[in-house]
Amino acid sequence: MRALLVGTDFIKDTDGIYKAIEINTNIALQCDPNVYLNKDVFETFVTENLFSEIHLIYNGSNIQLLSELYDLEEKTYREDGSMYETNFVTYLKLFCSGNSINFVESKLEDNSVTIPNVEDSDNKLIIRLSYDTTALIDDTYARDNWDFLKLMNDSNPNSIPKTYINDAELGFDSIGTTLRDNGNHPNYCIKKRITPADNNVYPKFHKITTIEELTTIKSNLEIDEYIQEYIFNDSELFDNKLSHYRSVDMIYGGELESLNLMIVEVSNIGEIIETPDYDDDNVIQMWDTIMYKNKFNSATKSVAVKLSADDDTKILKPNNDIVYPANLNVLDEVKTMNLDASNPSTWSLPLNDILTNTTSGTTLLKAKDTIPYFGPILELRFGNNTIFSDVPHAMVLNSTLIDGVDIVKFSEYQALNVGDTIVLWDNQDNKPITETITEIKYLFQSLNAYILDFEDFDTFLTVSENDNTRYGLLTHNYNYDCYTYSCGSFYLPALGYKCGSGAVNPCQQISACVRVGSWYQDPTAEACTVYWGGCSDVPQNPQGAGYCNWQKSDIEYKENIELVGKSNNGINIYRFNYKGESGLYEGVMANELVGTKFEKALKINEKGLYSVYYNKLDVQFKKLN
Repeated sequence: MRALLVGTDFIKDTDGIYKAIEINTNIALQCDPNVYLNKDVFETFVTENLFSEIHLIYNGSNIQLLSELYDLEEKTYREDGSMYETNFVTYLKLFCSGNSINFVESKLEDNSVTIPNVEDSDNKLIIRLSYDTTALIDDTYARDNWDFLKLMNDSNPNSIPKTYINDAELGFDSIGTTLRDNGNHPNYCIKKRITPADNNVYPKFHKITTIEELTTIKSNLEIDEYIQEYIFNDSELFDNKLSHYRSVDMIYGGELESLNLMIVEVSNIGEIIETPDYDDDNVIQMWDTIMYKNKFNSATKSVAVKLSADDDTKILKPNNDIVYPANLNVLDEVKTMNLDASNPSTWSLPLNDILTNTTSGTTLLKAKDTIPYFGPILELRFGNNTIFSDVPHAMVLNSTLIDGVDIVKFSEYQALNVGDTIVLWDNQDNKPITETITEIKYLFQSLNAYILDFEDFDTFLTVSENDNTRYGLLTHNYNYDCYTYSCGSFYLPALGYKCGSGAVNPCQQISACVRVGSWYQDPTAEACTVYWGGCSDVPQNPQGAGYCNWQKSDIEYKENIELVGKSNNGINIYRFNYKGESGLYEGVMANELVGTKFEKALKINEKGLYSVYYNKLDVQFKKLN
């Protein structure tokens, strides 16, 4: 029996009815099955159907692991009797092994858009998570919001928010002439037919007060936009945040029957305020959209990975004077902490060693650049009246109890929680101390940002953003690009940090997408002369194949597109810029590769938007300025 896991997002309306927003395949199962999965329902289904084999088809992005590493046979429970956090794959392995069921897994590459052929039989349950462009649900209803909304509206108009779509085939208008009243909050939103991965732009939230305004907005929609009522239900707040529900269901069999596996409530990121800001057209201002949106771009994509500071960041000089980035010059010295952390991804030290042995030091600014930033910012507040903020990928020193010892590692802002212990620098006593996070706020801002590249590795001390200048925070903002490297026998270099997974992967016999620059690798250097633990005794010269930042290759991301040539294999080469961003690039249109022999170079996200792995094409992705 073949089965597909799908995720459907719902909003609970003020009348208690759940309205479907969208459906997704290729979903990420981020929840611990021991807590959220309807295990009794699933396990009863398996045993009643007498399945003797379960075959799972998935990729790495489907199973975003919460699991700890442990031996399934020797260590499935903690000492207190509670189960270790696990994931869907581990759960299936444990369930199958305990019920004499054969478990088979097909783990595909993250960029896979088709699946292997697995022979079906009555005693076999084939569960698919990975995307399949040949499947109706994936390539029609999950990819195209209009198809999904039209299907739902024709079945039951009250099953979705009231919607207007202007299309000869899929169009309908259920909004009518009665405006929704959400008080001070927006009552309608404009969305894209195929939602861009850049959710920083869409949806656009409007407060519409007259039918005339609504009519005008309808007539001015772009060809791939639609308008929908925005459901604001403040009786469903979670920690003062709006929330939505994701239902994960297994669609199975020839009749496409459905089995619910889990329902999870997910809050938005920003807390609700009574009076949001609108522009002159009654559209919510960028900084307040955080209250109403349930998803944003990953902060570690695009330019965000390089951001180090903004105009208001207070950077410490060696004498404890404060300098702002605008006044910081190349070859200037700034204050840091003396840590031998050339690779922060793997670095750690006992907290006691840091508190007793660490001194302050200096680092030299090698390069500086400015760039506009539009996106998420995390703000940390501490009990000693200090406030620090940065992009979510920025790293700070976080102390965690491991096997009875306080160990300090670099952790990203986005991985921190209230109650976590962070190492700060006391400028008065000139020593490191610890403080506990008392509050974390998620902001959304438009900033004049700085890319600061310091010598050795990019750690520097900043002081609190309020008037408390006594305490400093050690910040690590890496400055890199991703390049594809092939190193002779395809061993990934020791200092290589794989861009796709964000994990060090030594000794893999692959051509890898590796971060380069700053403390990773210089793209002009021999990046493969050092190996991890005896991968090879013979240094190999690297072969670079240009940028490989696995992003923004779908035509939906781009504008000002100009055909400039063809590759030797006949692939069109275009010049373009990304919507809402500066910079001119050269590369392919991913959509043109669908259905061709080059389709293996594609990766697709849950909304059906494509990225390209340029190493599999005879085209280089180039940043022209």
